[in-house]
Amino acid sequence: CNGFTNIEIPNSVTSIGKSAFFRCKALKSIEISNSVTSIGDFAFSSCGALISVEIPNSVTNFGNYTFQECLKLTSVVIGNSVTSIGNYAFRDCAGLTSIVVGSSVTSIGKYAFNGCSGLTSVKSYAKTAPELYGSSFDTRYKIDILYYPAGSDYSSWSEYFNKMVEFGLDDTAIDELRGGAVEGVYYDLNGRAEEYPVKGVYIKNGKKVLVK
Repeated sequence: CNGFTNIEIPNSVTSIGKSAFFRCKALKSIEISNSVTSIGDFAFSSCGALISVEIPNSVTNFGNYTFQECLKLTSVVIGNSVTSIGNYAFRDCAGLTSIVVGSSVTSIGKYAFNGCSGLTSVKSYAKTAPELYGSSFDTRYKIDILYYPAGSDYSSWSEYFNKMVEFGLDDTAIDELRGGAVEGVYYDLNGRAEEYPVKGVYIKNGKKVLVK
């Protein structure tokens, strides 16, 4: 699969199997259809050119080591139906800077984000803080900021973050997808203005936008 640069999973597919795209080194983008409900172990592990991933709301679980060592991965959006993030799921994704955790996540596996040395922000929509197992995040690389639902108790996460900020729950994880050229001022998850945003998750006019 080393010749693949872009992949669209069709609506006829309901699951992505174990090691399906393992070490597809040229793969830069993947569009997962809303028909997919599960993603297997190692499915996209070691896809070194992959830049961003959105796991749609149809997916209820994804396995261990799923995106391990995707070194150029910068942003991840985990849909609202996922209940657990597997062990080592994003381990050693050194380029990863932002994560959005969906509202149904109850647990994050051991070493899931270990070795993510560039991670600066996490936004979780889970009203109850997901349980963390065995260094889910990496204490060697303290993360700048955590956004979490107002009134929730995320004190069990505090050792991993420099700052923790509450937000209101009057919206959903992602409101809009944008592809191609985008215009106007966008804001990243740290509140910094970006006039020409690259791929990732941004805020525009009070809505969360995934620029693809």
